Amino acid sequence: MAQLLRLKYIKSIKTRFEPLEPSSNSCRAFSKLVSSPSWVASSPKVLLDMKPIIGSNELKPIVEINFENNRKIRMDPTLCSVPFMTQQMKQVQDEMESAALIKEMDDTVDDEIAQYFTPPEKKKKQAEAAKPPEKGKK
Repeated sequence: MAQLLRLKYIKSIKTRFEPLEPSSNSCRAFSKLVSSPSWVASSPKVLLDMKPIIGSNELKPIVEINFENNRKIRMDPTLCSVPFMTQQMKQVQDEMESAALIKEMDDTVDDEIAQYFTPPEKKKKQAEAAKPPEKGKK
């Protein structure tokens, strides 16, 4: 899974956890994964805010991912596994990738597709309507 996932479309990743707490295992593992050199190289502009909170047992661990489209995912790593957290991140990335591809599509694609679905009679009427009026005819 680590090979498929990139940090593309992500603005920042924030984690907070008590490093010595057993309940912080997923948060610690997720932090280590996303801060690995191969992942950071996939998107060097991502702000990684990985702060251990030492001596604060009251604070719950947290993983917060902010995307370029201002969408935010906030997860409780005590309830989520690392594969689940990466899956949630990848789902949003895939949605954003699809939206970017659709946005890049040329407007002429609609016209090219429409030619196969427009009946010939309608095409003839459209062509006649587009012609300038002849002189002397009203």
